[in-house]
Amino acid sequence: MPELRVLHVSDVHLSEKRAYNLKNWEICLRHIDSVKPDFVVVGGDMVLDDPDDEEDQYFARQQMERINAPWHAVPGNHDVGDSLPNPYKDQPVTDERLARYKALYGNDRFVFHIAGWCFLGLNAQLLFSGLTAEEEQYRWLDEALAASAGRHIALFLHKPLCIDTPSEEIRSGMNVDPSSRKRLLEILSSANVRLIASGHTHRFRALSAGGVPMIWAPTTAQANMRMSEPRAGLPRQNAGMVFYRFLEDSVEWELHQPEAIVPTDITNFAAKYGAMRHSPEFRAGLAEVA
Repeated sequence: MPELRVLHVSDVHLSEKRAYNLKNWEICLRHIDSVKPDFVVVGGDMVLDDPDDEEDQYFARQQMERINAPWHAVPGNHDVGDSLPNPYKDQPVTDERLARYKALYGNDRFVFHIAGWCFLGLNAQLLFSGLTAEEEQYRWLDEALAASAGRHIALFLHKPLCIDTPSEEIRSGMNVDPSSRKRLLEILSSANVRLIASGHTHRFRALSAGGVPMIWAPTTAQANMRMSEPRAGLPRQNAGMVFYRFLEDSVEWELHQPEAIVPTDITNFAAKYGAMRHSPEFRAGLAEVA
């Protein structure tokens, strides 16, 4: 098969009334035009901060239409609410928040086949949620894998499965809960998984789970240097995207950091306002950030 080129963009954190990250989004859009991927995966957190801010929800969705390539998205915690047991700002994923997202994006997961590859996108926020939709997603995944027998699997989701190893018991807002991770890996165990790609942490990192690459996409938007970590030694938060080349029997990746892209440092904002939803309004027209 010819080389298949995919750009993974994540954690874009967009708002029209608090347009702190709009300049980097413009850079991201220009980079997409430059590298001309076959498709783009948007890895969640399209919304700046508050999943219940409908103005930000609609603005972020409108911005996705500016991607000059086919694109597919999965939700993040700022889009549909967070996973239990300690959801960000006490906003867990709910049926109402999920319905709002689906009304905008059509679905919260995806599956499609190209040549010998199956591309899967999961809603990581449902894992350990206790919602009926969680069980529905597990059934959907079983069916999607059965229909993809013999193909290589590339899995995209917002949160990393783990921090270091699939056997760890770390419970953190940064990763999938261990019990849900175990169940998910059991379902995937009979499939030919070649890639697990995530975002959420605002860091680029490449590690391996039993020989399967697990790649963290960085943010295109913002960094909070006081953001708590489950352990020391993780890579520094930074801005960029991950570019993939899918070949007949393998996948290659590289970090793309266009020269002009730097994360908006929200460390002081977070210390002063607690969350970007409470930061001062900052409206910028597209001509001002281009």
